[in-house]
Amino acid sequence: MAAAAARHGFLYLDAVETALTTKGNALCNGTGVRAGLNLIALNPKQGTAKDALNPGNWFHNSLHPKPAGHKAIESAVEPWFQQHAPLVAPSAKPESVHTVASIDELMGEATAQCAPQRAKGCQLAGDGWQHAQLTQFYRSRLGPIALALAGSWFLLAPILWYGREHHYSLLRLLGLSALLQ
Repeated sequence: MAAAAARHGFLYLDAVETALTTKGNALCNGTGVRAGLNLIALNPKQGTAKDALNPGNWFHNSLHPKPAGHKAIESAVEPWFQQHAPLVAPSAKPESVHTVASIDELMGEATAQCAPQRAKGCQLAGDGWQHAQLTQFYRSRLGPIALALAGSWFLLAPILWYGREHHYSLLRLLGLSALLQ
């Protein structure tokens, strides 16, 4: 991209490429506040009722920076703007060529960047990281749902027992006992 920008006489703001990783806010560095991006944000955008109820708008903030991500980008971009002040487009350089490196040249040998390295979430091969993420998601979501269902059952069980002891049926309780005859 830098070579393409140079060929056409555009400035290229390269500081954003590593803004989240240098501040430890990359998506893979953690969840919650530490991650600088929303992975999946289930919050409908504001606007008319039609906009808010459209499921296509419910994920609009996914993969967008959080406040910590915005701050990391700001701290990376500010020095770039100071170095390039005043902003003047460079002259085009048609001879500027960029060779795209392979992923192996860029990344080298893949290594897990977390501790302990034997932890399931640190495993790059297989489904280690994915399994750890799903486990965390299910624990944080299914626990409260299971607790609510158990609480509902404990509230509903005495009512069901009472109705059974007194030969009540759901139709009778709803005033639809005529359907029983």
